This record gives sequence, structure tokens and C-alpha cells, in this order.
Amino acid sequence: MKRRDFLKNIALTAGTISPLAKVTGGLGLLSTSTFANTSFGDYKAIVLISLDGGNDAMNMFPPTNTTYSDYQQTRGDLAVSLTNLYEDSHYQVDDDNHFTGAEGANQPYYKVEPGKESLESNAILMYTKGSYHTTTTENNITTQTGLGINALMPEFASLYQKGVLSIVSNVGTLVEPTTKAQIEDGSAQLPVFLFAHNHQKLAVASTQAETLAKTGWAGRLADHWNLNGAVGLNISYAGPERTLIGESTSALAMSTTSPAAYKSINSGEKFEELLNNFDIHTTNTNHLNRVYNIRNRTTAQLSSILTQYWASAPNFSTSTKKNSYGKELFTSYKDGHKEKLGMRSHHGLIKSFFEQLEATAKMIQISKEGLEHKRQIFYVRGTGYDSHSDQVERHSRNLRTVSLAISDFYKALESMGLEEDVLVISTSEFGRTLKSNGDGTDHGWGGHSFMLSGNPQFSGGKVFGHVMTDLSLNGVNAYTSRARIIPTTAIEQMLAPALKWFGVPEATMAHVLPNLQNFKTDESNIESAFLQGVFNEG
Repeated sequence: MKRRDFLKNIALTAGTISPLAKVTGGLGLLSTSTFANTSFGDYKAIVLISLDGGNDAMNMFPPTNTTYSDYQQTRGDLAVSLTNLYEDSHYQVDDDNHFTGAEGANQPYYKVEPGKESLESNAILMYTKGSYHTTTTENNITTQTGLGINALMPEFASLYQKGVLSIVSNVGTLVEPTTKAQIEDGSAQLPVFLFAHNHQKLAVASTQAETLAKTGWAGRLADHWNLNGAVGLNISYAGPERTLIGESTSALAMSTTSPAAYKSINSGEKFEELLNNFDIHTTNTNHLNRVYNIRNRTTAQLSSILTQYWASAPNFSTSTKKNSYGKELFTSYKDGHKEKLGMRSHHGLIKSFFEQLEATAKMIQISKEGLEHKRQIFYVRGTGYDSHSDQVERHSRNLRTVSLAISDFYKALESMGLEEDVLVISTSEFGRTLKSNGDGTDHGWGGHSFMLSGNPQFSGGKVFGHVMTDLSLNGVNAYTSRARIIPTTAIEQMLAPALKWFGVPEATMAHVLPNLQNFKTDESNIESAFLQGVFNEG
């Protein structure tokens, strides 16, 4: 059987296969689908970036407007300076408008105290040196947005100026629009188990913060859509994830390395060939055994196909595109290279995050060009954001990792000509408290996110949502004595315009994001609940 014929057959039979089909190492859960009549003429992918642990978005994207003095007073020593690093002489971009730097001390974020050359003694000076003050231009008038991009993220700063990255201001888990006054008078319906890691992760995944549903929004979309693809709609590079689980579908959990090809221990014959030669319908009288054998055979065949495609996937180590320092893409500076980036990071950058994004880039190319898929959602996880203490060390490492890895990912898409087909969306279960506890922060609520795409319809170089004008400790946006910021945009409001771009019609949107209707400002128009300005209609 030819490869393409097999892929068509496996897609047509996937609905009969258990969603729990599993292969050790290279493949995980085999996605299934409810085949109806959905079809698309183009390819689009959404890449979900989960910053697990509760990202301190107030320091990733610090305020630069009139709220700065309140922020500085409440944050104390962890407050990022108001210095605008777009004006630093070491902030430079190449011909493609990507940040380009020199290893070592020649970084826009590099800072030392006079007479102290140790990176370790000056780490906080780099973490808090300043930010890249973002602006927006409307009708030829340029204004400050009120948010900056942390000093340690020059790649993000260039992506913003390039017009492919935007910030989502103050997004979080909500059941309905909520104000401090409503919380205080008891009229607000709040997410259950607010400020608890696992429960708020489920709230983000399910977009049903009042019940923490057993299914995720992407899983419900897979349930609802007909996609005759070999691997289904949802792929995770971070293991099982509630976001991707539906009532009748599950995600394909992939390793960041090549899928495994399986052989019989005794004969050396390929596992899938043994299963093909085995008459699963007549030899087995037990129905469950027959189903199990069908599942194993199909999973092994899919593993073999993906292994073949993976061998022809792009090799980014030989790409003409390079990272910000002229090295090959997805270089994570893992082994003792902290000084090369002019920063303190005892363990180097987070290698697994680079690996997940590299594998995602490869799989996007495989899916579009080889498997001929039309729609896919990828899940990538960053860890280590629960910074109750030692925040300078921990968050610095995370910020450099995210900035450099996301930049590399976008450059990889550019090298394949796929940057217009992909939308990146970041989430975290919550932000951090505005109030510092000395060398860290505690579990908060609202926080800033980011979105990234090279699609011409995407409004890059913007700040979406409500930029707060009050960050005082007892102000209208601060809840509890720790100053947990009340979200002004719900997770589902951020997802809705992305899903419309993805091809989700209004009727399906109500199934995928059931609480979206709670945020309508016009009862007759569901799009009035959307985060506004994310895509232009032209």
C-alpha cells in the first residue's frame, strides 16, 4: 500500500480506534475524531505556550505609564526600572528586524555596579535594569502603550517592533466580568479554588472556571470537527494535557525526538508487518482482543509513517537562519555558557523548552507538506514559574529562555515559509501578586500574555485589552492584601478571535467556549465578547 493511501485509510478508520492507543517513547495517545463534513482549503496551526507555575507577568511586561510609581513602591527591590532599553546602544536588529547581539557583556540588559564585575553580584541589576517601552501607531500618531518588555527579552522587543508579536494585557480565569466592588458585596461569581495551581490550570484548560469541566476547549473542538487526518487535531509535546481532551477524542502525545520504529525481538521483522500478517478478525474470538489488535496495528503503522517523515523534516542546525548570536537555531546554551549571554543562570537556559518548540516546528512542516493536514493545535509547556523565592535567578532564566526560544521558533517558521500559517498564544494559570515578599512573589490572578503570528491579518505590535491606570495596593484592580490583580479579559475572550481565524464558526464557538456569552456587550453579537483588535478583517 502506498504511503498516501495508507494515511487516507488510517484517517477513515481512526474513529473506530480507542483514543487510548499508546506507543512507548515516540508516540503517545492516538487522536480520534468524529468524522462529519468539515473541510478547509488551507493549513493553520495554533501553538499553545503554557507557562506553568504562575508567570510574573508584571515583571515580564512591566508598566511604563502613570501606574509606575505605585508598581515601584509595592514591588520594592524586584521592581523593573523605568529605563527605556530601545534607546540602549546595544539594542540592534538585523536586516530582517530581528535582534542581533554579541555574546558576553555587550547586551542591552547588561549592568554592573562600579568595581563589581561578578555576574552573580549584579544579577538583579540586569533583571531590573529596564524594559523596552512599547508603542502603537494609529493615524500616523505614535503613543506609548503603558507596558514594556523586560530587559532580558531583546528578541521579544524586536518581534514586537517587527509587527508580529503583541501583548494581551491583564488576562485570567473568569466566569463573568468581575469588579472589586462586586467581589466585596458578594455578587460576583468567582472561579472555584481561586489561586490554587492545579485547579486554575484546569480552569484555563476547560474555560469553565465555575465547574472545571472534564474536557478541554481544544478537545471539544476535536469532538465537534471532522478532520480526516492521520494524527488528528491535537498534539502535545508536554504529555497528557486536559486542554486537548474531549469526550470522544484525545491528543497525540509526542516525544521531541523521532518517533520509534518497532521490531519483533525474535525475528527482527517490523512490528507492524507482524500485525498486518496476523488475521485479527478470525484468530481472535474475543471482541476486546480484536479491538486491541486493531489499535496496536494502526498505532504501529502510524509510528512507521511518522518515522519516515521525521527523517525528511527540516534540519535547523544547517539552516541559513541563525539565532540572535549567530549560532544554530534552538541552541539552548545548556552547558556552562551563562557568561556568554551576559547573565547569571547557574543551570543554563531551559533546554526542554527549546526542544519542544523545535519538534513543533518540524511537525508543522510534516503535517502540512507530508500528511496534508489542514488544522492542528500544538501544546508546549514551560516550567519553573512558581517564584515564591529566588525570583531573580529563576525568572531571569525563564525570561531569557522564552525570548530566545520563541525568536528561534519564529525564524524556523520563516525559513520554511510557514510564519503566516501559525498563531502562538501564551497562557499561565495565574499571574503573581503585585506585592513582593522580599525575594519572590505569591500566587496572583490576572497577568499579561502574548500572541505571535506573521499572518497579514494579525495585528502585531499592539497591546490588546485594558491597560490598567491604577496599580495602587488598595486600588480598584487589586484584590486581597497581597494585591492580586483582578483580570479584565477572560481566557476565552483571548481565545475567541484566534478560533475565528482558525475557522471555528459561531455555532461551534458556543460549544467550545460555553462561557464566552457571559462577556457579550451586545446581546445580539457574540463577537462583542471577543478580545478586540486581534485580527483585522481586511
